[in-house]
Amino acid sequence: MGIFSRFEDGMEDAFDKAAGSVFKSPIEPAQIAKRAEKQMLREKLVGAGRQYAPTLYTVLVNPKDDRNLFGFYPTLAAEIETYLLAKGNEHDLQFDGRPLVRFIVDEQLKSGKFDVVAENVSAPTIAKLRQEEMEFYGIDTGKQAHGDFSGAGAAAVMSGAPVLGAAGLREALQQAHNNHLDLSYKSDDSDAVLDQPSFDAPAQAYARSMGKSTIVNLSSGRIFELNRTTMIIGRGDTCDVVVNDANASRNHLQLSQDATGRWKIADLDSTNGTQLNGRPVERALLRDGDRLTVGVTVFEFRER
Repeated sequence: MGIFSRFEDGMEDAFDKAAGSVFKSPIEPAQIAKRAEKQMLREKLVGAGRQYAPTLYTVLVNPKDDRNLFGFYPTLAAEIETYLLAKGNEHDLQFDGRPLVRFIVDEQLKSGKFDVVAENVSAPTIAKLRQEEMEFYGIDTGKQAHGDFSGAGAAAVMSGAPVLGAAGLREALQQAHNNHLDLSYKSDDSDAVLDQPSFDAPAQAYARSMGKSTIVNLSSGRIFELNRTTMIIGRGDTCDVVVNDANASRNHLQLSQDATGRWKIADLDSTNGTQLNGRPVERALLRDGDRLTVGVTVFEFRER
């Protein structure tokens, strides 16, 4: 039996045992695996007489299909990763460690449609992304050596066993970062605001009229009211401010308000980091007009 046939049989068995007829999605796992293989061959690198396969595979799916597939992601990712390793070996491709397959929502895709983006990413970055994925799915990283989703953690997700929920994950992340967050922020004029045109006047007027501080997505124009003392910005759908940006981490940035009403930001150990007014920053005080770059998305902070 070939690699692909074994992959199909394995996924069918997993879905039958876990969900039976509950699994309903126009996207078949085999289709994703074949598309990932195609992208692997297309994006391979040649150097020093060797061919290197991409290590990061981002599967873009429609929001509806994401809801149907979500519970299967850990096992599906693990199976596709194993499949890619086998196919890479057939094509004499070298991997810098185990490849990582992750799933991201793309609202522009129609249901039943998907895409796969293959990228050559360093091993440390892959390790960081894998850790983030495991935390997001509530898989015990202490038991999953080398980021293997195919063990007990994945079995728990597939069987419906309790995992760390969205609210619990957010609370745990916030508590962990609050415990070691250095609150001795510097507030000087060294961080000059980028020379960019400010957002339109109606948005400013709306922010002021609400009586609360806000952040504005300068690409979409959407305004987010900072109506809690602690808020999370990220790609994850449980974040307070969700950003549809593949370059953003699931839990990317924390905004928090102290007793005096000042707003601060703290990068949540994101993969690509956070920029304040064009400069990398881990934590800082915010001032009216400051611009935050999360992934490639720019927000402007509006003080009440």
